[in-house]
Amino acid sequence: RRVASLVVVAAIALGSVLSLQINRTRAQPEADGEFQPATGAQAPADASAASRWFVRAPLPAARTRSAAFGVRGKIYLAGGTLDRSAAGGLLVFDPQRNEWRAGAEKPTPLRLAAGAVFSDVIYLPSGTDANGAPTARFEAYDTSAQTWATLPALPRAMSGHVVAALDNRIYVFGGRTSNENFNTEGYVFDLGAQRWSRVPAMPTARSQAAAVAVQGRIYVIGGTDGQREYNT
Repeated sequence: RRVASLVVVAAIALGSVLSLQINRTRAQPEADGEFQPATGAQAPADASAASRWFVRAPLPAARTRSAAFGVRGKIYLAGGTLDRSAAGGLLVFDPQRNEWRAGAEKPTPLRLAAGAVFSDVIYLPSGTDANGAPTARFEAYDTSAQTWATLPALPRAMSGHVVAALDNRIYVFGGRTSNENFNTEGYVFDLGAQRWSRVPAMPTARSQAAAVAVQGRIYVIGGTDGQREYNT
């Protein structure tokens, strides 16, 4: 009877250890590198969406028409409309800490800005200035030095344009040169020579499109001419 009692006690103890180990295993992410929300982050009520979307720390103030960039694990938010005015503040989000902080103030407040990242530097050519007019200003933010620099201005002012980085060059296409005039022109900035030159114009004049560089080509997608939206 003593032997039987000891066997029962040992079996119960072993079962408890196995149960604890199983629970610990279930608590781990399903795959290495799977994003986990920071403590206190709110997950959606829908269980099917909970594995895909999480609510992170909100912006210090609501804004629209900003440009966002990912550099070395941080998110940089530049320009935009803040309290109905062009924003000059740069915001930096740390996903690990789940918090925003203020970066170096942008020299020229802009909305409808577009830009691209090359070698840890964010390039922001043109946009709509505080007076609501297109600008030719060209500014760059060095994320390592945390400083802004003013680069040679574009050949002409524009806003609502698209920007892409490819082969040590910054390309700019389309947009508007005024409230009425939609643009087909394209320009390229050589980062080595520090100068602008023209490239072939787009077949379609349009603003507020999207652009991306893939395998040596730049794709400009969609947009509007103020009267209709394009599927081009």
